[in-house]
Amino acid sequence: MSFTDTERVILANQYEILGKLSNEQAYLDLAENLKDGHAWIYDQQILVSPIFSKEQSDFVVSILELYDAIQDSFDALSDKGSLTPDRVKFPGFDGNNEGEYMRFFSALVKNQQFAHVKAHTNSHMQKISTYEGMLSKWESLGKGYMLSLEDIEAIFSR
Repeated sequence: MSFTDTERVILANQYEILGKLSNEQAYLDLAENLKDGHAWIYDQQILVSPIFSKEQSDFVVSILELYDAIQDSFDALSDKGSLTPDRVKFPGFDGNNEGEYMRFFSALVKNQQFAHVKAHTNSHMQKISTYEGMLSKWESLGKGYMLSLEDIEAIFSR
């Protein structure tokens, strides 16, 4: 990561203040490395994730809207067929391969967005292609929010 001289001074001042307030030498050392321009050293300590794109954000929001519709529809069904509460729970994203999606989902919940959607935290398997297929099937069904048992089963079997 590259910083302008101005950005390095600002960050160095912030880390120096943090180091003095918390009495942590590591912050003071980082401030010194920023001031001295030791990019290799501060690049190892200041880790910033890439920007999560609008397309990625829209995808996560869409899949959560779908699971919201599935869960509301499931709750309203008198005959739930072979569906179970665990089956209609949002599986989440794979922490090893879809971590940025997992972090965005967690941020949404933390910010009270889709916090009511019942979900697992980590799917432990890659799910993006599965979700793409589910969204495509939901789209072909008219993207309704009140789904029949057959609609839900079709979305899951896509």
